[in-house]
Amino acid sequence: MSNKIDRILCPTDFTPASETAFTLALQFAKLADASVDVYHVHERSESNLETDRKLADLIAQSEDLGVSAKAVVGTGNIIDSIDAMAQLSHYSLMVIATHGAHGIRQNLFGADILKVLRKSGVASVVAQESSKRNLDVKRILLPIGSHSDYEDLVFSTCAIAQLCGAEVLFYSIQVEDGSLSEESLKNAQRAREIFSLAGVAYSEIQEDQNVYSFGFAKQTLMYAHSHDIDMIAMMPRASEEHAYFATADKERILTNPDGVLVLCSRGV
Repeated sequence: MSNKIDRILCPTDFTPASETAFTLALQFAKLADASVDVYHVHERSESNLETDRKLADLIAQSEDLGVSAKAVVGTGNIIDSIDAMAQLSHYSLMVIATHGAHGIRQNLFGADILKVLRKSGVASVVAQESSKRNLDVKRILLPIGSHSDYEDLVFSTCAIAQLCGAEVLFYSIQVEDGSLSEESLKNAQRAREIFSLAGVAYSEIQEDQNVYSFGFAKQTLMYAHSHDIDMIAMMPRASEEHAYFATADKERILTNPDGVLVLCSRGV
């Protein structure tokens, strides 16, 4: 993801959750002077007229805000269709909704939203129906990771922080059996360099492990809840050292009960 956000993809299924994502996409676009492609995968149960009317309503909302937007309609499997769109090189950000752990539909439940994110060729902001619709991102929580492509997440975080004027909280949990891995330490140093060069304010937060459970999601979310975090950054793919519990951990963050926005780096 480059630091310039100029074209945003926003999938929609016309549910309240996707309405939240669309509202946020418009605000991102307004800040970045970007355009928005509103993407809907047509289902057999829908009429073309119904789809056209709903998309026209969304385009009208964008015009009211002075944001350039167009509607795009696809067919087929929703996950595959979104993946195909998100892999197009001309998008610089995707804003997408998940219906969370208790949603009405199954299309973008837990592991399914991860399937989209892991194949996405663009960084994504994931919202829930309960997420705040007023884009006011001032504190981004970025856990240190050992992923080989962690730098992608750092650049994505940097771009959002610059756009929103946010501070990055560089977060790690100190486990009892040792320090951070060599890969994590290298990634942390590279992140510091990137933030410093970009002029992004950041602070380093290190907590002792105080929640004993598989993975780090529970403690990370507890910190986010108690420190008014507006966005959590994460890798959609697991690192080798955390592969065993990573999927459940990532689902937990994506469907967090506070509706905190989640920024994911590109998956491919």
